[in-house]
Amino acid sequence: MTVTTVTVTLWFTLMAVFAPGFARDAAVGPPDAVFHLYATDGLHVTADGRELYVWGYSLEPIAGTATLPGPALAVREGDVVELHLTNLGPSEPGVHPFPHTVHLHGLDVDQANDGVPETGRVARVGETITYRFRATHAGTYWYHCHVDTVEHLTMGMYGALIVHPVDGPGSAWSDGPTYDRAYTLLLSEVDPVWADTVRADRTPDRTRFDPRYFFINGRSYPETLDHPDTHLVGHLGDRVLVRLINAGYQWRAMHLHGFHFEIVATDGRPLAQPYLKDTLSIGPGERYDLLVTLDQLGAYPFHSHAVIDNLNDGAYPGGIHTMVTVVPPGASLESAMHAAHGSADGGHDEAAPPTTPSPKTDGPADADTAARSSVPSRFGFPLRRSVPPHDGASTTGTLAAPAGDVVIELRDDRFHPEHVVVPVGTTVAWVNHDPRTHTLDAPAFGSVDLRRDESWSYTFTEPGTYAYTCVNHRGMSGVVTVR
Repeated sequence: MTVTTVTVTLWFTLMAVFAPGFARDAAVGPPDAVFHLYATDGLHVTADGRELYVWGYSLEPIAGTATLPGPALAVREGDVVELHLTNLGPSEPGVHPFPHTVHLHGLDVDQANDGVPETGRVARVGETITYRFRATHAGTYWYHCHVDTVEHLTMGMYGALIVHPVDGPGSAWSDGPTYDRAYTLLLSEVDPVWADTVRADRTPDRTRFDPRYFFINGRSYPETLDHPDTHLVGHLGDRVLVRLINAGYQWRAMHLHGFHFEIVATDGRPLAQPYLKDTLSIGPGERYDLLVTLDQLGAYPFHSHAVIDNLNDGAYPGGIHTMVTVVPPGASLESAMHAAHGSADGGHDEAAPPTTPSPKTDGPADADTAARSSVPSRFGFPLRRSVPPHDGASTTGTLAAPAGDVVIELRDDRFHPEHVVVPVGTTVAWVNHDPRTHTLDAPAFGSVDLRRDESWSYTFTEPGTYAYTCVNHRGMSGVVTVR
């Protein structure tokens, strides 16, 4: 082979890679969808109140507004998409101004739009670059920065990207299975030591990765229950499409109580033979589309069975844990969520960008029965707990403001104060300020599950010493002395 032949062959090879006319599924013509993402930093508050420094993407051209995860993007199959990335740089003083990219994970775009710095362009601080591609297959995808991925991805530079069929949401793909509701659940984790080290403009020890926080769409339990994009709700008989994305570095095993789900697609492609599971292992970068038929009423956990994923900085329950709540046809889905979020019917829009987790808003009070044999739950049907009545005493379960003569606060897995002395006839109220659920238990009385900002009270009608504990947390105990 002559030098001339090699040169011509190499020239045609490079043209096939770089020239738009040679690219497979070339994105020619005016764009059907245009997005503008801004790369910067931000602060993310966890369910237990810790502030984490993150890098990420924002829809606002303002430094310091990055969200975890980045905005969710949605297009239709066949769309020509333009995505503009502007690097605003960090708002935190002293942090190195790194370049950033957007890698379109799973979309099989050409090299020029692949977002890999070694083979394409990067956006340095103050620069804007544009990615242009055609969305060729309906399915579940995601995007992330590919500059020094081990650090930039871990710091939060990722988000979901959904390609709907040509006709829009309602079916998993053209002529594919239909659904009534859909949820995109992006799973990830954060090591706060890495976050603190990067904020101090140092490189973390990359041989040590010890995540302490685990997220679904940036939220950990119990905050996952308080927002319509992480608390799965539906009517009896509904078919729900669940899009799982693992944007973290760890494997997870997602388990659903009460139902088997049908796995209909993986990594943006339909399965020729869907199959049933109740627990699904999902590796880093993988995506699965699950179809769940809600054929029984109730509230059912949906969580990672990798135990560490269910912690908030070591405290259980937390992390990658949420609920699937099924109510009768015609019942309010918003009430089932027990939160003032989302649309009037509790609907979920896959294309909507994620929002910052909001404080929970409690609904009407649920009353205990005198014998406490059945406690109405936040989901509108009875949950557990049966406590024998105490002669001469009265109990009041409430989700409203405390109404006791004495108030005991639950903070940092402790009762404050741990010991109170009260006269006969005093009503004591316990108020939970922790993000974790607490449940009081004593031979004479027991509370409903107390989530954050919920309270419960008990009237002491007989003298004595009443020792009690939280059944959920070891070492959390208190005493009420009645004289």
